[in-house]
Amino acid sequence: MKTSVALCTYNGERYIEQQLLSIINQEVAVDEIVVSDDGSNDGTMAIVQRIAADHSQVSWTIIGHTHNVGVTKNFEEALSRSIGDIIFLSDQDDVWLPGKIRTICSYFEKNPSKSVVFTDAELIDGDGKRISSYTLLDAIGFSPYLPLSNAGAEFEIFNYHNRATGATMAIRKSFYDQLPPFMNNRDYLHDYQLALAAILTDTMGLIPQPLIQYRLHGKNVVGIRKDSRLYQADTDLAQSNIALYTEPYPLNAYVQFLQEQMHIEPPYIYTKRIEKYATLGGKLWLIWHMSDYKKRYKQYWKSFFRSDILYGIIPR
Repeated sequence: MKTSVALCTYNGERYIEQQLLSIINQEVAVDEIVVSDDGSNDGTMAIVQRIAADHSQVSWTIIGHTHNVGVTKNFEEALSRSIGDIIFLSDQDDVWLPGKIRTICSYFEKNPSKSVVFTDAELIDGDGKRISSYTLLDAIGFSPYLPLSNAGAEFEIFNYHNRATGATMAIRKSFYDQLPPFMNNRDYLHDYQLALAAILTDTMGLIPQPLIQYRLHGKNVVGIRKDSRLYQADTDLAQSNIALYTEPYPLNAYVQFLQEQMHIEPPYIYTKRIEKYATLGGKLWLIWHMSDYKKRYKQYWKSFFRSDILYGIIPR
């Protein structure tokens, strides 16, 4: 199983060397590193070139854009130029824990039906110090919803908001090659698009184990506020906000894009809920199809069913 790392950079001279060395010094060696730079005007590219020259046992592809193309298109360039069977996405400012490649490759070997996987991460500051005992999944508010996701509501959660951080992702090359070019839309970054495509094809996996140190330094493309109320693993909060995901949410723009481009349909019961939950006749239809709720949402079916039946009757 050949492995590639698709790493994107932009003015990352402060951290890029530490990140590259954490990739090169993995317990299982990576075969290829593809670096795509988004028009840096600092010393980033010089550092990359020096490390590449010092570590010729790795196959390197280094792409330097002369102008800024944006994070999504920059990752598209790096991914499209990667030739490994498994491609690991990488930001420029994190640190990989030594067992990342070994753990993820083992996961793919044991789960041949999965095409995309994301993981948890430790949180560090600009100086590399652990910020707290909370992990990335805690900080973005996903940990409390894991039972809901495992019960069949993964699409409902991700259709509303992305919960898979690209810096922790790995993807099968064969899956990526089937996808249309990324939408260049700030609301749907590359990682969100990959996550939705995987969920719609039932090929998304999760390793709830920190495999990188995710750095928060104030200049992240997508960061996490330390004072956010989601910065906690609070099961009570999850229960109080369950209505956020049980209420049908219109299909987002990228799901509609995949429907048009690849003819990938979202879950049947979800689309029927959107069509029917707001009318009296639709509610009767939903009552008749109660068994579909039980099959899809398992122990949470009553919450989803109640949300549809009471929609428009009880103010939200």
